[in-house]
Amino acid sequence: MKVRISEQGKREVFDPVRRLFVALTPEEEVRQRLISYLHEMKHVPFSLMGVEKRIIVNGLVKRPDIIVFNRNAHPVLIAECKAPSVKLSEEVIDQIARYNMTLRADYLLITNGEMMFCFDCTGTVLKMIDINDWKFEI
Repeated sequence: MKVRISEQGKREVFDPVRRLFVALTPEEEVRQRLISYLHEMKHVPFSLMGVEKRIIVNGLVKRPDIIVFNRNAHPVLIAECKAPSVKLSEEVIDQIARYNMTLRADYLLITNGEMMFCFDCTGTVLKMIDINDWKFEI
């Protein structure tokens, strides 16, 4: 991660998806580590990732942390990142499931940097899968 100190004395990290420096909060660090993982380990090009893209869910504006698209612009994965101090709970799963009502992605992922859960939405039942087994075509 490329980190710098802003003119205001705050730590910032370069986001390669948005191509700009953003405040380095605990949640942002988790998000940037996941972006790096998706790019380096899963070979997802930055151009197929969206960060905090605006969507409308039940008439409300929401911003999922990361959306991975395939080459046909279909959402393949939605990821929700939390700070390490935030417990991954049913509430977090409900949050990302609400995003998926609009996006209809194949996979959902939640992480707080210490734990990560990935869910397969391609069948009739939402099931948890190991991220290492996660295979998708972009």
